[in-house]
Amino acid sequence: MNQNTYFKHIISLFFLIIILYNLGYGQQVNIPRIEEMPNYPAPYEMRDWKAVTLGYDSLVFDFDLSGVFYPLIW
Repeated sequence: MNQNTYFKHIISLFFLIIILYNLGYGQQVNIPRIEEMPNYPAPYEMRDWKAVTLGYDSLVFDFDLSGVFYPLIW
């Protein structure tokens, strides 16, 4: 082996050892006080994005709307 190939093998081995060493230390630690907290806030309400999208689509692409700034399609 030439010196360049030997150096690449040493560096690869070094990084492999670091990765294998750190695999066992990446575990999640449960904190009791945090575990008592709910996953969602009490007044949480998920927005219905499908309804929002359909409403936007019917507003923007409606040719029959009348008003100062309507129709928006133009």
